[in-house]
Amino acid sequence: YWINATVAVDKYLRIQAAPGLNNRPVLRFNGSKRAAFVTIMNGGKLEISGIAFNGEVQEGKAQTGGGISTQQEMITPYLLMVENCEFYHFNESNLMAISGLKSTFSSEVFIRNSYFHDMSGEGINYASEKDDKGIYSVERLVVENCRFYRLLNSALNIYRGGNDESTSGPGVTVKNCMFEYVDNKEQGSVMRLIGVQQADISHCTFVNSGQGDASSRFNEIR
Repeated sequence: YWINATVAVDKYLRIQAAPGLNNRPVLRFNGSKRAAFVTIMNGGKLEISGIAFNGEVQEGKAQTGGGISTQQEMITPYLLMVENCEFYHFNESNLMAISGLKSTFSSEVFIRNSYFHDMSGEGINYASEKDDKGIYSVERLVVENCRFYRLLNSALNIYRGGNDESTSGPGVTVKNCMFEYVDNKEQGSVMRLIGVQQADISHCTFVNSGQGDASSRFNEIR
């Protein structure tokens, strides 16, 4: 399925593959202007299930801007649920399969039973708030039963810098995930959990990953 402009989600929307398919339906980008496959806008709540995002560049067309992202400077929180999806061939280091941009906030993001592979960019990125004022992009992030294979950058990158006594997040849960050949560059980390307040990482497997630094980097930035 060819996408020539971002799918803008400004209300509750569920995108679901038909039941009983042997393979996931594949989305490809062939727009003339760079954009993510799906952009969550103000008021948006997205559930997406059973879809594959192929970020490979179509000859003569613009590079996609990523898989699922957000509109900049949203004023209302959004929700995102990703189930049984696949993300691959995002072959620039600044491309992410799933990301939240600066000045956007989600109360909950759930990513389950999904496969991220053969990417130069990061799998999941909520690290755009770099002003170190205690602002962050997601309150609760849950990643379960996912596989990350052959990523040049981190599988997860979460950032909260600075102090704000009125907030208690972010909280990150990563369970039953496989990380194989992920971010082996110098000072590379499979998971960057910078300023995360609560983390639960359990029943995960790390294979030939984070060899240039750490499997999980967990820092508190004052």
